[in-house]
Amino acid sequence: MLAPMLAGTPALAAPATAPGDPVYVGPSQGYGGTPLFPIWYGTTAVGEPDAWAYCIENRIHAHTSLEGVIADPGDFLGNNLFTDPATKTKVYWILGHGYPALSLDEFRAVTGVPSLTRNDAIEVVQNAIWRFTDTGYDSAWPWTNPDSVIAYDYLVNGAKNTDGTPDVVTASITAPAEVQYGTLAGPFTVHLSTPTGIVSTDSGFAIVDAAGAAIDQSAVVDGQEVYLDLRGTTAAGAAAVTVSARGASMTGQIVNIPLPGGGPATSDSRSQTVILVAASTLTVSDQASIEWAGAPVVPTEPTAPTEPTTPVTTAPKAPELAATGASVAPAGLAGLAALALLAGAAALTPALRTRRTR
Repeated sequence: MLAPMLAGTPALAAPATAPGDPVYVGPSQGYGGTPLFPIWYGTTAVGEPDAWAYCIENRIHAHTSLEGVIADPGDFLGNNLFTDPATKTKVYWILGHGYPALSLDEFRAVTGVPSLTRNDAIEVVQNAIWRFTDTGYDSAWPWTNPDSVIAYDYLVNGAKNTDGTPDVVTASITAPAEVQYGTLAGPFTVHLSTPTGIVSTDSGFAIVDAAGAAIDQSAVVDGQEVYLDLRGTTAAGAAAVTVSARGASMTGQIVNIPLPGGGPATSDSRSQTVILVAASTLTVSDQASIEWAGAPVVPTEPTAPTEPTTPVTTAPKAPELAATGASVAPAGLAGLAALALLAGAAALTPALRTRRTR
């Protein structure tokens, strides 16, 4: 039985960002006056964007295709209504409940506006942000799609009624203190900031509850305890359980962008400040790993060696004389002596006879 190895490596999340990290701001998308900016972590635009960003200061000119720097919202260089903490919470709510934090279909569904195009959705979110950061009231926005105002009202009214913090998504998992073969290994405890998350393992073992029953791996909740089913396992091994949740932890961070060809962005010299939002396709994740020893090998008593047996051999018999007449001649030396006596007796008989006749 071995203590588990704990790990916290995000396996599925986009690269982490922190204040001071560089990002690349790509050309704006959407309608001309209400942009959404693609963001790549690092200094170049490679592959799909890592995040997206909306403008938070309407009266500053935007510049793109250049590097910006991640900053904490408290380090905003501007002087509009975003400096008010209450405004920040409203912007955070809009980011978390608009596009692209929600997919376009999800945003259509929650707003009740099925006719929204992607550019319409971008326009709705951007105008809702400016309503709190720049105007402070509902302007007569020139909607491209007249139905967009319904979605706009949904975001504005929701933001007015919130006093929360950014919808920062977190997901983590802790491993059991110890693991033994042949048991339900656990509990692995799930920690989520979202309503639900997903747990998975590539170990081949089933993920179950404390009673050994299957669970819905796509709908685990904060605080839920799950187990790996090691019943019947006797070999040593290792396994990991991963938890993931949709979203990303950088939503709500801002990007300070310098003027083209200029030095670092300052309060007096900068491009438009933007605020990051994670797309619905991004996830954050964490992983916890365990190892366990195999079943102990039980020694067996050695078997005593068998004594070799000596083969039994039979001595060959002496050769026998052939049978004469109706009887068989004696064998060996005794037989030969008997034959000699008989021969001697036969030789004496004629002499005795001769003497008697004289």
